[in-house]
Amino acid sequence: MNLTVSVVIPSFQQCSYLRQCLDSVCSQQFPGLQLIVVDGGSTDGSVDLIREYESRIYWWVSEPDGGQTDAINKGLRKATGDVWGYLNSDDLLEPDGLAVVARFFIENANKEWLSGGCRVFGEDIDDWFLNPAGITNEREVLTPWDRPHPYVFPQSGACFMRRSVIEKIGFFDPSYHYSMDMEYYTRAALKAGIEQCITDQCLAAWRLHPDAKSFQKGIAYAFREDEIRIAKEYLTCLDATDQRIVRQQLIVKERDVLLRKAMWNHRNGDAREARSLLWKTIMHSPLSILHRPWLGAARRILTGAATNR
Repeated sequence: MNLTVSVVIPSFQQCSYLRQCLDSVCSQQFPGLQLIVVDGGSTDGSVDLIREYESRIYWWVSEPDGGQTDAINKGLRKATGDVWGYLNSDDLLEPDGLAVVARFFIENANKEWLSGGCRVFGEDIDDWFLNPAGITNEREVLTPWDRPHPYVFPQSGACFMRRSVIEKIGFFDPSYHYSMDMEYYTRAALKAGIEQCITDQCLAAWRLHPDAKSFQKGIAYAFREDEIRIAKEYLTCLDATDQRIVRQQLIVKERDVLLRKAMWNHRNGDAREARSLLWKTIMHSPLSILHRPWLGAARRILTGAATNR
């Protein structure tokens, strides 16, 4: 059986990482590869680099878009592979990763979703591995702050799905800019009941570097903000008892993310927005004024005191 795998690479101003990413895909020696590159109109030399690989690219474009999620969807609409995945332009596919993916889907004709391990690497850090644990109970899917293992789902580069998944649940939600992958996997698992199959083999490598958006608003508050939104959106997939537990947790988490946003704006010089968010924290949870982190944040924000970045 011949099987084709579409790999979509969304990119914007990532020329310094893009060649390694493209090499990691093109060196797979996988005959069924369909490579798609969606650039957001970069001006850093990315377009010239993409043209170097043009003979190995099925389709590419460089034009302004609505961000990473929009770029992924644009690529997926051009993809015709039996199986698809997307790879951020600063990340890598591990050697023979596509062969592992193809073998799984050929041998398991009734399976639609494969998650694998991911090597995490970066300058001045020791490599470590992110391995999805899978779903042990549905409540844990919606409460990443309250589960015994950190990763239910894979890093996005180590996730591959059949085209039938798009036919069932559609494309990525473009209103998510940080956790679009987690929302999609949650939708697949809880709404469509698609089984996540897990291999212990490492399929991708996730690069940690200070320019990544994960290390800007992401870690500060945006990932947690998206997690709260996902929990609210899929809350009704849980039974009544678990819904009640999650709602109680969300009160605290929403307060905390407002405080995180306030401090992020304070650190980045937007005193007005920081004060506004501090006030919203009180409106959301009046007892916040008895919460030590709120008091510390209020002291810094209202007095203009500096804080560590």
